[in-house]
Amino acid sequence: EILEMAERTNFKITPHLAYRYFASAGWTEMFHGVFVNDSIVHTVKWRSEYGLTTLDPTNLRPLIEKGLCYADLSLDKAARPAVYVKTANISGTEEVQDYIKLIMYTVNKAVEYTNVKGNGEFIAIVDMGGFSWSKCPPVASLKELMNYLKRHFPYRLQAVYVVNASMAFSMLWKIFKPILPKRAVEKTHILTNKEAVKMLTEKVGLEHVEEDYGGSKPRAWAIADMDAYLSNGAESQ
Repeated sequence: EILEMAERTNFKITPHLAYRYFASAGWTEMFHGVFVNDSIVHTVKWRSEYGLTTLDPTNLRPLIEKGLCYADLSLDKAARPAVYVKTANISGTEEVQDYIKLIMYTVNKAVEYTNVKGNGEFIAIVDMGGFSWSKCPPVASLKELMNYLKRHFPYRLQAVYVVNASMAFSMLWKIFKPILPKRAVEKTHILTNKEAVKMLTEKVGLEHVEEDYGGSKPRAWAIADMDAYLSNGAESQ
């Protein structure tokens, strides 16, 4: 039953997948208080119950068109796709669960692609320009989102590059930093514009980065053809 459910949700249970759970667990048998094998089963059930692969992306289209969150499925110099998050495009009027669904849809899209054509990981470029507490989703919802990511996409996020950080972001970081795994904190790089160009050049390659962050790609080029973006799966890229 579990294997059938995994297949329905495009979740391939392979030695590579088990490696990522064990690596995230620090090579122990427990993953967030649960045996690793049981954690994989929990992920299968969650994907089915959450409706991750049956989620209709057309309902998220307005948020994607704003540029709030989307995946650039071209691969960087280390064979990783990128997820862009741009907080300036949060209006504060959307349903909080739509934000979470958008992140889950985007991350899953990146992971499915990197499983097929990349190295199994992705990076995130998070632009905190325009971020304010007045438009920020509730902290409880952000914790829910982080819980989904760490439990169901372990060892997938190779690095987070945070740019245009503000005082409001610094306050948010103080809340979340103590509850994040040490490895997640070490993967998070909060950068000035000059630092961002230097690090993205070294780690990603500027030819793979949008022009707002020192790269050569046009802004939001990955979603220029929205119909193709919403319809394409990993196998068709």
